[in-house]
Amino acid sequence: MFRFTVGICCSLLMLSSCQSYRERPLALPERIQEWAAQDQAYLSLKIALANDASPFNLDDGIQIAEAEAIALFFNPQLRQARLQTFAHKADAEHASTWSDPELGIDGAYILEEVDDQFIGGVSLGFTIPLSGRKRAAAALAAAQFDESKQAVIVAEWALIQDIRQRWCQAAAIQTTIHLHEQFLTELNVFRNLSSDLLNAQLLEPSELQALELFYTDTQQQLLVLKAELKQQSLILSSLLGLHPDHTWNFQFALATADVPNISTETLIKHPNIKLQSLHYLVAEHQLHLEIRRQYPDLHFGFGLASEDGEARSTFGLGLAPLAIWNRNKQGIQRAKAERAVMALQAETALRTLIYRYSHLNSELQSTTELLAFIQDKQLPLAQAQITTIRQSISTGKLDVMLLIESLSHLFELQIQQNQLITQRQQATIALDGLRVPFSKQENNHE
Repeated sequence: MFRFTVGICCSLLMLSSCQSYRERPLALPERIQEWAAQDQAYLSLKIALANDASPFNLDDGIQIAEAEAIALFFNPQLRQARLQTFAHKADAEHASTWSDPELGIDGAYILEEVDDQFIGGVSLGFTIPLSGRKRAAAALAAAQFDESKQAVIVAEWALIQDIRQRWCQAAAIQTTIHLHEQFLTELNVFRNLSSDLLNAQLLEPSELQALELFYTDTQQQLLVLKAELKQQSLILSSLLGLHPDHTWNFQFALATADVPNISTETLIKHPNIKLQSLHYLVAEHQLHLEIRRQYPDLHFGFGLASEDGEARSTFGLGLAPLAIWNRNKQGIQRAKAERAVMALQAETALRTLIYRYSHLNSELQSTTELLAFIQDKQLPLAQAQITTIRQSISTGKLDVMLLIESLSHLFELQIQQNQLITQRQQATIALDGLRVPFSKQENNHE
């Protein structure tokens, strides 16, 4: 009975060293309120403290560099991905830890009248990982931890590229809005002149109505563009993790960037290719672990027992599993197939980047040639035609249909010029996205 009591006490003592559970409510309303309370001053201070640098001045609006820094801190998907790495970090830190010992208590009571009716025993069992699966599991967990960290880098770089592309699109829309406003101002001048010609009976009312209809159509296009710019701003606010109820003054502008010279060696260092390589490494370690699972671990135990009033020491040894029939064939075959898939997936990802680099270079070249043709050939001719029409008005002659056609042609060429400049910038951004990202300053956001 004494030994049985000792076993119970030891069990309670070991249980007292375990961690306790404490519930933490989700509190979604409080989280949303905290998010809504973020203002520009909070964003500036938060980023400055994390980077050990002077605060960003967001009072004059959010520039593209500031937007990228804000997104790296406050984008909810990035925050979630970073938190997920802690789960893999815990696996990597504890995967090689031995299993806790097992305490066993056995007892029996003899109903017949004997000198000692109680039979009891206490045993303590250990598992010694002779198979090597603990080392294999630790290597797998470390590879998965590296994989999760690299996945965060890939997500960060993809987010930066998305922001730069959308910033470019918003800047293009803003420029198109300015073109429409300038065009409406130009049209308004001709409207006033047309009214004078109508009063002098040098213009038909139907011609003036055609000009008015053209003017209102352009106004309608301007309203659509302003709505598109507002939607683009909301999308960017979402990417940056900013609350939509605040007014964020985005300073949209087409940033100039040099076209990077990228080789195959550079593409191999791309974060997505590195992630694919880590996928393959994880599959490799998974196969190693499945191989080690064939081999047995040693189970060892010893204890104390009491029978017929006599104290006894007990011990036992065991090996499990014995690789006779199963030998983990399914796990090994599946891991080999997964490794082959990861190898082909990495190769396919690199091929895709090589194709994309070639496609972007071709697109950049054709866009540059077309832009030069519009600027050097078509725009001067369209502007010369408008000048001729202005000169004819001074003589009291105005062909309204020719005016509308000429103004429309010039305006469309200006819109095409803006679109080509945007396409060229977006292609440059996409090419820049194929390089190895993040300088020391860019990557200082952990």
